[in-house]
Amino acid sequence: AGAITTSDGMVITTADNSDTLSLISTDADASHGPNLRYYRNSGSPANNDGLANIKFVGRNNNSQDVEYAEQEYFITDVTDGAEDGLANFNVMTNGTALSYLQMRGETGALIVNEASAYIDFRGETNANTHGLFVDGGNDRVVVGGDGTTNRGNPKFLIELGSFNYLEIKGASDSTANGILFSDGGAGTPHGIVGYDHATDSMNFFTNGNRAMDITSAGAVLIGNTDGTDPLVVVDSASDSVPFFFS
Repeated sequence: AGAITTSDGMVITTADNSDTLSLISTDADASHGPNLRYYRNSGSPANNDGLANIKFVGRNNNSQDVEYAEQEYFITDVTDGAEDGLANFNVMTNGTALSYLQMRGETGALIVNEASAYIDFRGETNANTHGLFVDGGNDRVVVGGDGTTNRGNPKFLIELGSFNYLEIKGASDSTANGILFSDGGAGTPHGIVGYDHATDSMNFFTNGNRAMDITSAGAVLIGNTDGTDPLVVVDSASDSVPFFFS
C-alpha cells in the first residue's frame, strides 16, 4: 500500500507470459506518468561512467544464456554546464554483439554502425523497400534500389523507374546550381555541370575553365560563350567557325 525500498537486488519471477512488472499512474494531470528513473548517484563522477545497462537475455539451442540485445548509457562529460551523454544499442548478429545505433552528445551525432560491421541501413517509402539504402558491405549509398549493379562499384547510385527524374532545386533568385567535380580538399572544383538562372543557360567547365554553354535559345557554344550562332566551335578567341543546320 506504500513505497517499497530495498538495498539489494530484487528478482521477480512469473511462470507464464503475463506482465512481470507493471508501472501504473492514476494521476489525471498533463504531466508525465508513470515514470521510470535510472540514477547513477556517484560520489566521484567521472567521464565515461556507465549510467545504466538494460539486457535482453534468452536461451539458445545449447541451453546457454545469450544477450540478444542490449541498451547502454554513459556519461561522456561530467563538466558542469557542458555535460554530455551517450546511448548505444547492441544487437546479437551471427554470434557477436554489434553496435547498430549510437547517439553521442559530445559530437552531436546520430551514428549507425559505429563498429564498421557489415550492417545495412534501409529506409522504406510507401512503395519502395529501399527508398534510402546504405550498403554496408559494398560501401555505397543507394536511392531507390537495393544497390544491385553490374557497372562496377559506384559510391552513390540512384535507381529510377519509368518517368522519374533527379531534380536539383535552388532558390528562385539563385544565380547558379550544378554538380561539382573536385580532387578532394577544399580547393576549386575542376569540373562543373551547372545551370545559370540569370541567363537560363547550361554551363560546362573542365579543368576549372568554362568550356561549353547551351544558351536559353538553344545555341551550343564550345570554347567561346560570346557567340549567337546555333553552333560555335572556337580554337582561340579570334578563330570561330559557325555551323548552321536547317
